[in-house]
Amino acid sequence: MSRFHTDLFQAWKKKSPEIGLLFREKKYQQAVSPMQSNLKQFKQALALLNGTDESVLDVNTLKHKPINVVERMLYIEENLSQYHAFIQLQALYEELEKLYAKVAILEAYQE
Repeated sequence: MSRFHTDLFQAWKKKSPEIGLLFREKKYQQAVSPMQSNLKQFKQALALLNGTDESVLDVNTLKHKPINVVERMLYIEENLSQYHAFIQLQALYEELEKLYAKVAILEAYQE
């Protein structure tokens, strides 16, 4: 896994407790902006995993992606100020990190 991929996951791990705190303190509107930016970073990481450009990302055609990712991202986009959207984004990051590890192992065995 390249350094850039690791940085994306580390950035999420640093930021997610802060976002969680905003929800616990019922500062829902303050959570919207970091939720948007972290969802954008998730899409960027998803595109990188699949070797495609984020600007032309068609999630339906991707080889490596979390289960039901389209529906889950849509839910997050439509509900940025809800705690459950944060939980979904958190789960997507965890699943994507596991996919990165799986793909790295598979690529190592193919070499």
